[in-house]
This record gives sequence, C-alpha cells and structure tokens, in this order.
Amino acid sequence: MPRKPASHDASATPVRRRGRPQGSGVAAATRERILRAAVYRFAQSGYAQTSNQDIARAAGITSGSLYHYFDSKAALFHAALRHTTVSLLETYRGACRDAAGQSVVDQLCLGLERVIALARDWPGIVRFGGNAAAEIRHNRELDWLDSELAAAFPDFFRDLVRQAARHGELASATDLEGAAGLLLALTMGLSISHDTDGDEEAFAARVRAYERLLRGELFQGKHLRK
Repeated sequence: MPRKPASHDASATPVRRRGRPQGSGVAAATRERILRAAVYRFAQSGYAQTSNQDIARAAGITSGSLYHYFDSKAALFHAALRHTTVSLLETYRGACRDAAGQSVVDQLCLGLERVIALARDWPGIVRFGGNAAAEIRHNRELDWLDSELAAAFPDFFRDLVRQAARHGELASATDLEGAAGLLLALTMGLSISHDTDGDEEAFAARVRAYERLLRGELFQGKHLRK
C-alpha cells in the first residue's frame, strides 16, 4: 500500500463527544463489534455501496449509537483498516515468534495457516484488507494509513527474506528486494481472491497450494533428457 501520511486517524484521535467511554468494557466491546461489522459490510458490498445504517444493523445497534463511536463512514473505514492491518500483521508476526527455531518457510506457512483460521473467525477481514488500497484510490474522502503502518507489511516480508539469506535458506544470486516484493504480491493476491461469503475450503486450498509453492512441492520437474 502506498505510504501516504493519513490526514485523519480515527483510532488514534480521542473521540469524546456524546459520551463515548472507550475505556469501559461495554464500550470497547461495542466498538469491536462495529469494526467487525464494518469490515464485513465493506468487504461484501464495497465502500460506496455500504451505508452506516447497513453497518449499524450488522453490528446490532442503532445508527444513532454508531455515531457515538465514529462520526463518519470515512472515519469508520479508516479505523477498520487500521484494526485489520494490525490484526493480520500480528497473526504473521506471532507465527514467526512461535516458530522462531524453524525455517523462514515454516514460519510463513504457519502464519498462512493462522490466516485461514482468522478468516473463518472474522468474515470479510481477508478480502477487506486486500481491497483497501483500491477503495482508497476510488473514493476521495478516504485516506491512506500513516506511513509507518503502511510500510509494516513490506518491511515484514523484507525482514523474512533477509533472515532467510542470513541462514542460508535463500538461493544464491536472489535479489532480496525482488523476493520480498514477490512474497508481498502473492500474499496480497490471496487476500483479493477471497470471497466475503465464499467457500472457506476453497480459500484454504489456495493458501495451501501457495504453501506447497513456497516449499518447492507444487511442481514436479521432468526427468533430464540424455
């Protein structure tokens, strides 16, 4: 995602109007429910075709209650994008920590398996994350994430490739930036291919085919000709 500084940050800006007690347990749970509902609806119908009423209905609250937490649809989209990006990134990072003694491919494959589980638990998160950049380009009121968070996924794959190079897991003469960019593109491609209400098993099959590609098990070479 392009690293353009955000002009507004709904999750970082304290929103206190109309008595929004974000620190309370009930308010925090309601905010989470709204964000999950927004991710699902934006993924299902797109930003332009989704109304705050649609999101409020999906979250099980009134439209008036939604405005106690987010003062516009654009602010809600931005907060949902931040929440989604952080959640997906932590899924991959957590897998790398848990498999720290294993190869880089094993770490990434564990992260992909956890994304399969996350997609089942949180409908829409994968497709929303994959489509966010296109939504921002096509809707002028939307803004990009701040540069640090926008760079987090490219940096994550860059660090993975560097780790693989240090441990001798990367083929010689491999361009590190090119390899990191390819991993990012392939992973984002999987996100875009996910249907909001699609067959989760089909998505899992695509992800596992990607894992086999990473392990060098997807294609079988022909016998050498004499």
